[in-house]
Amino acid sequence: MTAGSATFAIALALAIGFGGGWLFKKDTTTSTTTTTTAPTSTSSTTTTSTLPPALACGGAVLSGSVSTSQGAAGTIQMTFIVSNVGAKACTIDGYPTVQLLSPNTTAMTTTTVPAAAVFSPAAANAPPARQHVTAGGHVEFVLQFSDVPSGAERTCPLAASINVYPPSSATPFNVAASITPCNLGTVNVSPFFAAT
Repeated sequence: MTAGSATFAIALALAIGFGGGWLFKKDTTTSTTTTTTAPTSTSSTTTTSTLPPALACGGAVLSGSVSTSQGAAGTIQMTFIVSNVGAKACTIDGYPTVQLLSPNTTAMTTTTVPAAAVFSPAAANAPPARQHVTAGGHVEFVLQFSDVPSGAERTCPLAASINVYPPSSATPFNVAASITPCNLGTVNVSPFFAAT
């Protein structure tokens, strides 16, 4: 082989080697996959159902009676039980107002004094609190008075019954009760409280 032929053969071999590598080079492709997750929202609905508040107990839906009566040292205490005779529940909150009535149902001089005495039971001495009285349900209050004549009094007038006015009611309910409050018909009353 001549020198020229050898040179040509070397050049051809190099061309085939490098060129073949280029011809058969494998392309590498990098792919990126992006996954998007939709945000999840959780919603909740809360429904609150409220019943309309019960109306205040008026005298027309109440009745009363003397539950207990006791006395010592000239002080008489009477506990009254008050019943809801209406068809629906009602509420009562505060002190009763009392009107003494004579045997012929004439209104007598009466002074109602709230929370000015120590009563029994202890619940009668608590501050007024709204009482929910179901139909047929009961509450109580305590009435206290002195039967000892005061000042110019020689005797104390007899009351045969009392009209009891619930708070904010112009209509009373009547309770038969034979009592003789002195000091111009002064009666101390407790607030209405839950029946015991």
